[in-house]
Amino acid sequence: MVPPSGLPRHRPGRRRGPGPRDLGVGDDFTSALQIAVGGIDRRSYNPGDDFFMWGFRVSSTLKDGLPYFSNGINLNYDVARVEAIKGPSAMMYGQNSFVGGVINWVTRRPTKTARYSAEAQYGSNEYQRLALHASGPVTKDIRYRLDLGGMNSHGNGRKFSFNRNRFVGGEVEWDLSKTAVVNVATSYQTENEFDNLTMIDPLTGDIIAKGKDYTVSEPWSRRPKATFRTTAKLTTTLADKFTSRSVIGYSNWTNDWLRDQTNGLNLAAHTINKFTSSYSTSSHFVSLQQDFVKDFSTGPVNHRFTFGGDQRNEVNRNNTTLYANDNAAFDYLNPVYGRSVPNPTLTPPAGFTNLKSRVRISGVYAQEQMSFWHDRVIALAGVRFNDQMTTSAAPAPSGSSATLSEGSYTAPRYGVVINPIDQVSAYYNYGESFAFQSGVDTYGKQYVPSVGKVREVGTKLMFVEGPKGSVSGSFAHIDMEVTNVRIVFTQGPGDPNPGASGNKAAGTQHNKGFQWSLNLNRNFEPVGSLNLLFNQYHGDIRNELGLRPLKVPNNTWGGVATFNFKKGPLTGFKISTSAAFVGRQGGFTFPTTGAPTTIPARTITNAMVAYHWKNYDFQLNVNNLADKIYVVGAESALWIYADPGRVFKLSVNYKY
Repeated sequence: MVPPSGLPRHRPGRRRGPGPRDLGVGDDFTSALQIAVGGIDRRSYNPGDDFFMWGFRVSSTLKDGLPYFSNGINLNYDVARVEAIKGPSAMMYGQNSFVGGVINWVTRRPTKTARYSAEAQYGSNEYQRLALHASGPVTKDIRYRLDLGGMNSHGNGRKFSFNRNRFVGGEVEWDLSKTAVVNVATSYQTENEFDNLTMIDPLTGDIIAKGKDYTVSEPWSRRPKATFRTTAKLTTTLADKFTSRSVIGYSNWTNDWLRDQTNGLNLAAHTINKFTSSYSTSSHFVSLQQDFVKDFSTGPVNHRFTFGGDQRNEVNRNNTTLYANDNAAFDYLNPVYGRSVPNPTLTPPAGFTNLKSRVRISGVYAQEQMSFWHDRVIALAGVRFNDQMTTSAAPAPSGSSATLSEGSYTAPRYGVVINPIDQVSAYYNYGESFAFQSGVDTYGKQYVPSVGKVREVGTKLMFVEGPKGSVSGSFAHIDMEVTNVRIVFTQGPGDPNPGASGNKAAGTQHNKGFQWSLNLNRNFEPVGSLNLLFNQYHGDIRNELGLRPLKVPNNTWGGVATFNFKKGPLTGFKISTSAAFVGRQGGFTFPTTGAPTTIPARTITNAMVAYHWKNYDFQLNVNNLADKIYVVGAESALWIYADPGRVFKLSVNYKY
């Protein structure tokens, strides 16, 4: 894919930032994003998804620019880096980017010289991981890469928790001619995990204190899924400074989950009610993209004109069955596990859905970027038009019904960068994003797209730059608004059902805030070099009632310090320490009692020591040094995913 170029916020003296290993988090890309990028928080009861960026949910992650099903964490065996693109990105990625930004997983590339590596890891909770990588030439014009991997672990260490995955992927790159290159990539992965859950103690408001291995989950819960993905990309030089890229991609995702869930609470008997959910889905995506880029000049002005279009077709099936009477009440103070095992063939369902939907999304765009005054001024303007049609049906025996939803939206974008001297640049950026909403409201009207508007003004500064190092920083002020948000309201006298609950797209969310960062590089010749990075995000997100949405922090920061030893007795060693802060969040209410809870603020610290010797890299990571047990995310007060506490991971990597 050749996305329209984003506003080039000039970064004087930009250097390569620290990677996940330097941040003291090993191969944990999620924690690396939170520490190094800022304004990103992970929030989920299902360990594996739910990113928030600048206060808004990331609606979909991408892999090499193509939609990757959900906002989930991708297995990283074939991943070279992760891009966090903040702010208005609808021009580049359509509705896959909504308000806060988008996360793009970028895969490894085939290489022109032979490269091989093997990595083995062992860590807490019986963590074992093996990855193998190979790449190089097949012929003069053909190159390849191959990635294999697998992992087994005891999950988050709570009773019955487990996590297993397997991965195989590869890519072939072929120079068809001097002006045309084709890339074909494919991968297949399987995952099965259940990082078992705990709950909030209704008497204390804290995570229930029954030990690190305590859980409210049953031993038979599971979440298996499988993903297949293949893409073909043709890059062609059509004429001087005129390039074309054509991409076709297919993805298939299936899962077959069986979970015990909780709802009712009895304080006197200290029990919770439980029920079983059988949840299976399958999704098929076909994506087509065509992009053109033309560079040209008119007098002193340089132009980059980008235009193209894309289309995505989806077929989704969703089958959920709830079994309400196959689980006995659970005593959370004196838990007894496995008292009843779900048997769907014998237990009549309490409710179920069987839904099949088809989605077609089409988009076209055009964008012009102009630079003049020796690139001291860069201006950008563009527009994208998107159209979506969704049909869904619920066949018998769950009741036959069909819905059709259609919508379109035109999103503009414009901005300017002014770089009067090499050490200073300033920019302004405005963009809109959109998310189509299926279904109808209380009045029988189809939901209109939810629209996001982002205004960003900022500056980049190089305070010091010389042979001994550099000090640089940035500051950005953001003003964000999302309209047509779905809200629940009590129907009035003139509504279809006075006094009853209703739904309509009439909500608005606002967020005004800022983010700043500071980066210091210092050479201590001949001993080594030090890198310091710190960033902070502060927002003030509010809904139409002036209240902060639940489970969204308004303040996060991250920092890391890394020292590389280049000479002396510690040559080859690298040490690092990092920390990330997530501010207090609104929590949940307990069933029956209605008592509210909050998610406390947390600061998590990590440490790393690494050693490079010949073709070997050794590394020890220790995460959550203070051994804190905290809420990572939750569906309700009775369904909490908690951090496993202090964990370590030892890895050995051999390259040849």
